[in-house]
Amino acid sequence: MSAAPTNPFRVLDVRLVVFDLDGTLLDSLDDIAESVNSVRTDWNLPPLAGEQVMAGIGRGARHLVAQTIPEPIASGVIDLEALYAHFHAVYKRRSLERPRLYPGAREFLAALAPHCTLAVLTNKPREITEPLLERIAIARSFARVVTPENARGRKPDPGGLVDLLRDLCIAPRQSLLVGDSINDFAAGRGAGVFSIGMRCGYYQPGEPDPDLWVDDFAGLLELWNDARRAKEIASGIAKP
Repeated sequence: MSAAPTNPFRVLDVRLVVFDLDGTLLDSLDDIAESVNSVRTDWNLPPLAGEQVMAGIGRGARHLVAQTIPEPIASGVIDLEALYAHFHAVYKRRSLERPRLYPGAREFLAALAPHCTLAVLTNKPREITEPLLERIAIARSFARVVTPENARGRKPDPGGLVDLLRDLCIAPRQSLLVGDSINDFAAGRGAGVFSIGMRCGYYQPGEPDPDLWVDDFAGLLELWNDARRAKEIASGIAKP
């Protein structure tokens, strides 16, 4: 019989929970895919399926553009920076039209907020990230929002997470990283932070895996409530 998965909220003194954005808090695949295909249409290229676009998500928009709209770059008609600027303008507008949190995300943030510091660590540019967080009314949940503009490196580089821990004076063993991709998990591992993977996101098979998988925010909330209940029992507030 395999051991039960570790509940990090039980075994760690969690003071900080850091969230990825796309594929973790935000269900943004449709908006990203529509933006990619809008640019491809502008270049008389056929559209890509959502799964093809998803494979390019996780390492920033320039990587996404290079992966999903490589034809005009390869032909020498336009360079990556100019094509990225084209995509950025399209996605900046589209990202605010109908942003969607994953089910249960808002409730989980509300449950944690009185007890933990919350932060965002994303490869999405700040000028898109901050309006998005405001648009879906969760910006005030986070003490810090780390984007490529104020990080030492993009995930999977752990530099942004390491600096966040240092700035908040919180130890890695008191922190959790919630993400959906190998870039998130590699950043967490590099910073010595326990990582939780969201199966509902855009994970592509590969190494490393997170320390723990959950299906969705309902699963995360169950872990949190289990730990809170255990602490209440230990302190005599609740009965077993």
